[in-house]
Amino acid sequence: LEEGGNILGIIAASRYARGEVTLEPGDVLLLYTDGVPEGMSPASELWGDHRLLAALQTHGRETCDALVHSIANLVRDFEAERGPADDVTLIAVRRTH
Repeated sequence: LEEGGNILGIIAASRYARGEVTLEPGDVLLLYTDGVPEGMSPASELWGDHRLLAALQTHGRETCDALVHSIANLVRDFEAERGPADDVTLIAVRRTH
């Protein structure tokens, strides 16, 4: 996914470039809110993109439902007693054929 624009919904008059990508069988498209990489540990460390990528490598072959629950649980476990800093919303789509 090369094209894009501002964060969706943040500025009403935003313009977005249109592009196309073909998902191959088995590919997963994961959409998520900023609360995923910005999950914060009790030591004030961000969960970050590197943990998200690692979670995708570990859980990427799970069903979409299991994948989003696995990642949400990992973020919430990372935040521990500090609790949620933001919402964690994930949508996963997989091409099967």
